[in-house]
Amino acid sequence: MENSHSAVSGKHNPKSDAVHGAKKESLSPLKRDKTEEYLKFQEIWNNAKKYPSVHDLTRTFDTKWKSIRAQETKFREYQREHPDMELPVLVVRKMKSGRLFAIPEKLLKRLDFFRLDSKELKDAKGIVVTSGQFKAALNPNVWKSLEQYCKYRKFILIVLPILQYGKVKEDDEFIFPEEFKGHVAFDDILLQSGTLNLSTMGMLPTLSKFLTEKICQMGGTTSQIIPAPKFELKHRPSIGGNNHPRAIMTTGSVTQPNYAVDQLGQTRRVCEIATKRHAYGAIVVEFDGKKKFHFRQLMSEDKETFYDIDTIHGGARLFTPFGNEHKKNGVGAYIPGDWHCRKTDPVVRLGTFEGKDSIVSMLQPSDIVLHDYFDAESINHHDDNDAIHLAYKALVGWNDLERELRESSDGLKWMQKRTDATIHVIAANHNGAVKRWLLEKRWVNDPVNYKIGLRLSLAMIEDLEKRKPKNHEASSMDPVAWYLRENVPGIKTYERRDILFLPTSLDGQEKKQILVSMHGDEGILGGKAGGLNSFLKMGGVNLIIGHGHSGEIDGPIMRVGTSTYLVEHYMNTPATSWSHSGIVIFENGQRQMINFVGGKWHG
Repeated sequence: MENSHSAVSGKHNPKSDAVHGAKKESLSPLKRDKTEEYLKFQEIWNNAKKYPSVHDLTRTFDTKWKSIRAQETKFREYQREHPDMELPVLVVRKMKSGRLFAIPEKLLKRLDFFRLDSKELKDAKGIVVTSGQFKAALNPNVWKSLEQYCKYRKFILIVLPILQYGKVKEDDEFIFPEEFKGHVAFDDILLQSGTLNLSTMGMLPTLSKFLTEKICQMGGTTSQIIPAPKFELKHRPSIGGNNHPRAIMTTGSVTQPNYAVDQLGQTRRVCEIATKRHAYGAIVVEFDGKKKFHFRQLMSEDKETFYDIDTIHGGARLFTPFGNEHKKNGVGAYIPGDWHCRKTDPVVRLGTFEGKDSIVSMLQPSDIVLHDYFDAESINHHDDNDAIHLAYKALVGWNDLERELRESSDGLKWMQKRTDATIHVIAANHNGAVKRWLLEKRWVNDPVNYKIGLRLSLAMIEDLEKRKPKNHEASSMDPVAWYLRENVPGIKTYERRDILFLPTSLDGQEKKQILVSMHGDEGILGGKAGGLNSFLKMGGVNLIIGHGHSGEIDGPIMRVGTSTYLVEHYMNTPATSWSHSGIVIFENGQRQMINFVGGKWHG
């Protein structure tokens, strides 16, 4: 191919000039000028030697990078509308740096067949973003289910490309499935006034972790959706004007894993691991005004179908390759962010439980799981060295443990009036703070709480007498769980070693059920837990934890955020990575994270 690299290298092509010279002579003066303008633009844009970066281009065109990108879009539109002009193909430049991708011109022309027309996004109410690997076969069932979803919701389906092993060659017979025509984004796309970026960052699909700290930093202050055949999610602080942190997430994929042939010299073990954890699905984004957006994961557990919450008819909706079906009782459980009674953000509390548009009213979950429901603010040892805060707590009655326990019981009764779901209170470190306070006899020197300390201690002793455990089982009970059971009939409380799998409709099918009874503060051997990665040691068990206050996903491990305010009094920072994130478990065991953003939990 005689002109495959001429644009990238900056070499002049006389043959091309002759062709376009003949074409221009037959055009009207207006069209001739327009064509001449685009040819000059292409000559500079494609010249990698002379204009390698954003700085070089902005200086040459004497305008902002944003304006140059807009001109690029117009060039591609003009090229599509006037194929008879045979305009040269524009090379692909990175969104941030302006650096070129070294892709032959012949291949660029073939890729244009798949290119997404960005004009379609102008009036879009939402998008569905998945990924596809170069030269990988399509999973037709998941693709059709995503098409059914977009048809039902009138959303736009976008595919972000994933690298393959080795280079994509210009004479490769197969690059992408034909179904991708008009869906693939080869350049980054900024949406919602720059608050969300669809990234085309190229990462090898066999990486064990995609969202490393360096990757999370690359997006600056913008939320990022990054192509990868796995579901990962992290939150990072957003300073100024936005009370919710920015989110960095990966997409899942719609193509089959294509890792068996390793052309980079990696061991086959890497490929086998990547194939095993390959995840099918997408991210749905609902636009809310000019800047806000809501996102959720569409995870296809059976490699064919997936559920989504139904915010119009309630419950859930199942999407298949052939259509969709409303599932009134499709939501098996809901796990809100760590609750911290007394400190719960009213927006989250009411949005979860109050009114016909609340989460429990709309989704009708069969079970609700509460992490860190009780806060233990009244006896918090972290306040011992803050005399001013201790004084204020005494003035307003926040140092009264019995009052805090009573208010927490009332909070559960308030929830019970608003849902028929079974409420589960999980053992957590804030309950444990009360237990330590009792075991260390600190209540003896606390006049305000002496009576409740004595009462709880006696209850713990009597419980041991009643159970008569063997030596290796002689662990005292959780006093907070005991108090809540005694005062709120119908709730279920859990000790540290208790096991709870949900949804209950899948009883006995542990491969599909989700373990929800681990809080996340303690690891698999009882010591202090690290990040989500430490729970992967449980052998791939699907797990939902809490404790971190920041919604996060790492393959089979998911973590809820918090239901409190996103900045607490003891923080010396204007923003945190805490997020108002809860997790839905559907009737088939599929999970999905939902977030309160700007007071709303969906678009």
